[in-house]
Amino acid sequence: MRRKSQVFRRRRTRRVVLAGKSQVTSKSLLLKKLTFSKTSRLRLHKAFELIFANGSKTATKDFVMWHTLDTKPETEKQIGVIASKKTGGAVRRNRLKRLLREAFRLSKDELKDGARVIIYFKAGCAIDSLKEAAAALDGILIKARLKK
Repeated sequence: MRRKSQVFRRRRTRRVVLAGKSQVTSKSLLLKKLTFSKTSRLRLHKAFELIFANGSKTATKDFVMWHTLDTKPETEKQIGVIASKKTGGAVRRNRLKRLLREAFRLSKDELKDGARVIIYFKAGCAIDSLKEAAAALDGILIKARLKK
């Protein structure tokens, strides 16, 4: 049960108010540009099946990537990550997925518009840090010619 003395506070974004209008600061614009929103995720089974059927396949020593380029330029760049039990235990699989999503979030601006990517980790994946994940992702994106 909650005590009367406990107070819960909401996080608020910093805004600059000029002439009665609220404007977002430049720092928050940069952070918004580098977000990993729900629209950046491939979640539907139908979307995965479409990419598997119509996409191109590229492989490296750490993972396999299927990718397509959407013809509509306004569509957001998306990623789906698959890690089977062969990759390791639950902690290992979740860490790999988090690292790769973060590497994707940081390099999302360098991708071609409308890129949709699915990454499947191989059993002997040797990625342990964000630096390694970013290097591996950059390497496979260059190999697949998805960088601008």
